[in-house]
Amino acid sequence: MAQKLYDWREIRDQFKDTLVLGNGASIAVDQCFSYTSLYDEASKMLLLNEQVQKLFKRGFK
Repeated sequence: MAQKLYDWREIRDQFKDTLVLGNGASIAVDQCFSYTSLYDEASKMLLLNEQVQKLFKRGFK
């Protein structure tokens, strides 16, 4: 049976509570969830140790 994938804008009015998304789907909802934005925000809040910073820098290349 084939499954249809919906664009969030088509179905968002059907969801008034919590919706859990994964594998980058949240980026389609809002760019603030991009890895770069998350990294920048975590850096501002001093949440990243040196090892984590190196991991992000390696992933951005």
